Amino acid sequence: MKLRFILVLLIVLGVVVGCSFPKVHITTNIPSFIKARKKQHLSKINSRPYIKARDKQRYSKINSHPPIKVRKKQHISKTNIRNKGKWIIPSPSICKKYKGMKDNGCKAFRLSDAKAICSASGGSLPSIDMLKKEVTDCGGYVVDILSRKSGNFFAKWDNNKNNHNYQYCYSQKGFNSGSSYWSKSTMDSGKNVLGMDFFMGNIHFVTALSRATVLCVR
Repeated sequence: MKLRFILVLLIVLGVVVGCSFPKVHITTNIPSFIKARKKQHLSKINSRPYIKARDKQRYSKINSHPPIKVRKKQHISKTNIRNKGKWIIPSPSICKKYKGMKDNGCKAFRLSDAKAICSASGGSLPSIDMLKKEVTDCGGYVVDILSRKSGNFFAKWDNNKNNHNYQYCYSQKGFNSGSSYWSKSTMDSGKNVLGMDFFMGNIHFVTALSRATVLCVR
């Protein structure tokens, strides 16, 4: 009986105590003022227009350079030497028609044939001075052993042979190192025709056995 009484008493006390205290509701919701502060903090970080503008400007400076124009290397070859407006390479048909031979250029055995080829090509044979100028423009020495005014021509021959820049220069212009070139200049009252050898820079007589190359000039 006492045990029951004690149990009833405890239950009554528990009910009375429970009614005397207000109920506390525990919630996980963030208070409104915390939400407001968080929203304000995020807006300060992500809503700065000047930061976006600076980033955009820096990106444009790095990635919006105008394209750099690269100059193409100018290359003068045999096929476009005629475009210089001065020299003319005879066509194979004209070369053959006027008794020339197509052999790494147009070669002729006689001066009359060389003149006829140039005339049909719309030009004429160059003077020896024109050929000499091509040698000196490329940095070579003109070795004129016929006039006996060339000085030490053996040294000039060696300089021309060993000067790679000179050899490269005249070959790029379209002149052949393995051939002599006709000119219209003569010596000994027109009996001997002068020609040019670009490899040596040498001026010499052109004969029928030379089979010199015909290169015309406007």
